[in-house]
Amino acid sequence: MFTFFFFASTPEDTAVVSLPTEEEEEEEEEEEEEEVETVMRKEKGERGKMRERKKKHSK
Repeated sequence: MFTFFFFASTPEDTAVVSLPTEEEEEEEEEEEEEEVETVMRKEKGERGKMRERKKKHSK
């Protein structure tokens, strides 16, 4: 992890910024992809349930 310090004329304006390393960025991307896949699966599941309900009601 790389850390940068930005100094300003007042302490309130001073900031510390940490940039993730390539490994950390890759891990975050993988986690985000997994979250997206999980959400997509849930949505598909809900759509499937709705279709089943519609079929039952239309009979």
